[in-house]
Amino acid sequence: MNFALIGLGRVGRVHAANIASHPQANLHTIADPRAPQLEELARRYGSSLTTEPEAVFADPGVDAVVISSPTTTHIDYLQAAAQSGKAALCEKPMGIDIDRVERCLRLLEDHPIPVMIGFHRRHDPSYAALRASVRAGAIGQLEQVMVHVRDPAPPTLEYVRVSGGVFRDSVIHYFDLLRWLTGEDPVAVSAFGSCLIDPGIGLEGDYDTTLVNLRLPSGALCHIASSRRSVEGADARIEVFGSEGVLRVANAPINLLEPPVAGIRYIGFPTRFEEAFRNELNSFIEAVSTGSPPVPGPEDGRRSLIIADAATSSALNGNAVDIRY
Repeated sequence: MNFALIGLGRVGRVHAANIASHPQANLHTIADPRAPQLEELARRYGSSLTTEPEAVFADPGVDAVVISSPTTTHIDYLQAAAQSGKAALCEKPMGIDIDRVERCLRLLEDHPIPVMIGFHRRHDPSYAALRASVRAGAIGQLEQVMVHVRDPAPPTLEYVRVSGGVFRDSVIHYFDLLRWLTGEDPVAVSAFGSCLIDPGIGLEGDYDTTLVNLRLPSGALCHIASSRRSVEGADARIEVFGSEGVLRVANAPINLLEPPVAGIRYIGFPTRFEEAFRNELNSFIEAVSTGSPPVPGPEDGRRSLIIADAATSSALNGNAVDIRY
């Protein structure tokens, strides 16, 4: 399967390495406005380079696109993929404007293509095992879900300006994960946000520290604590409490054997979810090859964005918000 990769930032580089190493995939084209700076990488993967992402949709040699460009471009490239008949793996969020997202879903109904939204946490083996246990009733009736998610360091202000805000950019991973884990769509949200780490993020109208509480139709409650800083590395812990037990996914410590720091530290984001990204690509290729709908799909992207919009509104206005899909 010949892939075009649009956008070669941090996540794009992860996708590039995974595509290049997959036995059923070929990194045909890399599309990025910074193409001249990426020539060495393209040579390593045997890929062509273009500064015009739109060009890949007219290339009959491209079977599928991976969209890891800035968030504000996702909908445009998804629409182009639909109109050119190319399968698409689109990084989250699908978009930051719910009206545009819903118009895109209608376009996809008229021009059906395989689309996967990049909620890669679903493909993490530890989270998948957690979900299987919860769904099998291992801890009885679900009562509470507690999530702690902290990035090692804040993003650049350039990134923040086009991200759609922390609820749409970062916490949205866990809105999707909660839906997938519990099989329920939250019906109410109360969110708080502060700027405690980088004042520049606050000047951009965003938060770097947040708390989100959600209520599920069953009455179960969920809590997500997020931060743009973690002194111990990527933090992605989950606890699920039920009437008959508790399940936990902890962080993965590694030993440091070399200076400058000895002892135990916690791995960073790309390494923590390295296997999840590989599994995501495997799942996408298998779905496209077999004609099965990729999961998570566009409707998952739409519903998670609705939750993120409601959380954003709650944090801005100081009120709990009912969520309607």
